[in-house]
Amino acid sequence: MRRRVVFALLLLILGGAGGAQEWEFIDDLSAMGGLNQMVADPVHGRLLLGGGRGYRIYHPESSIWMDRLWPEGIHRPVYCFLPNAADSLALLTGRVDGFWYGYIVDNQGLTVWGPITYLDGGGSGTGIVTGLGRLPGSQKTLFACTTLSDGGGAIWRSLDGGLSWSIVHPLIFDTSSNSGWDLAVSADGHIVAAYGTGFGGANGVLRSTDGGETWEEITGDMPRVAYFTAVAVDPLDSQHLYVQQWDWDVAAHPAFGIYETEDGGQHWEQILQGNYGDMSMHPYDTDILVALRDQAIMLTTDGGDTWEDITGDLPGVWTGNQCVVCPSDSRVYFGRSSVGLWAREIFPTAVAAPPSAALHVSAYPNPFNPSTRITFGLPAAGPVSLSILDVQGRVVRHLLEGGLRAAGSQTVAWDGRDTLGRSLPSGLYFARLEAGGQRAVGKLLLLQ
Repeated sequence: MRRRVVFALLLLILGGAGGAQEWEFIDDLSAMGGLNQMVADPVHGRLLLGGGRGYRIYHPESSIWMDRLWPEGIHRPVYCFLPNAADSLALLTGRVDGFWYGYIVDNQGLTVWGPITYLDGGGSGTGIVTGLGRLPGSQKTLFACTTLSDGGGAIWRSLDGGLSWSIVHPLIFDTSSNSGWDLAVSADGHIVAAYGTGFGGANGVLRSTDGGETWEEITGDMPRVAYFTAVAVDPLDSQHLYVQQWDWDVAAHPAFGIYETEDGGQHWEQILQGNYGDMSMHPYDTDILVALRDQAIMLTTDGGDTWEDITGDLPGVWTGNQCVVCPSDSRVYFGRSSVGLWAREIFPTAVAAPPSAALHVSAYPNPFNPSTRITFGLPAAGPVSLSILDVQGRVVRHLLEGGLRAAGSQTVAWDGRDTLGRSLPSGLYFARLEAGGQRAVGKLLLLQ
């Protein structure tokens, strides 16, 4: 399992152990007609929920909801979302009423119901569009995966921003059609798709490193016995992935669980065993994952070395529910249409230290584009140094260089540029604060 370098031991995980955490009820979800998908949008700090009658958007910072639900009797479910940094183009997918015809919608930042593009299955149904991804550096090159239908599941590509689509890889193995269940794109352009037909069928994980032209199986030494329905890619290392393998028709099997690879799929390690039907990774802290099965929600904050059962007295947890890690408020969310949306802190609340005991540093928005505000607290007046470092530990920008600052809370802006004024590439950075012989480090994620 992945071990962090000393540099990445952030303030977020330096708190002491606390008591058991309680789940907070957020809102009723019964009007959604079922809950198909729940996604944390790290760029805009919101939670996206897709249901049988449309979708809802929740902003944790303000507790404000935005609803886009169809009237009663209209069944047009939403299965996945693809927002972007500027939010001028946001896509969602689903299927039309009772038919297995997949559609993709450009709905202009998830604010209005926009034009619908139907995937052309040659006169047959294309299945549900279950995964969406965008090639880095290109707003026009998109990828999607679809489930089994009359024409079979497939991986699709659009070169015009979603106006038209073509199949780049049919999911057909040994003459049998298959279903695509999830799709992710890494920061360096690797496209990864999870597929499967269930217990005893053809199941696995595919990757393309050339924009979808060719595909390879990357399950390596991992047993392949059931559906692969979730994949998460490290935003900084495309060789580091997590996948989920489970089955809704078979209660248990030793191969079911959450797997991790650090070498691009040659070797895999099972880091959690069980029939887990949903998995979510923190969008930019790959040590934090949550997984869900019947009567249990499991959380790890150390990359799978240890897992904590955080279910508590949460009602009605079963394998078909949704769970997600939301970075904007550092909470785990659980959703089920019949019991509502619930939230719980990722990290136990430690006993508060006196304000003079230590430095602290944070940033908002985070992730950010193009700028963020770095907030820090000083226990006493004195000289302060605030620097931005990359993942190799190199200083790329000095924001404060030893000047005197007053005690208390203060804010400094960073525009995502280095010392020479050049825009830095997307990725993980660190804000290092030094004052009074102490040091605090905060994590920053820049998305260009």
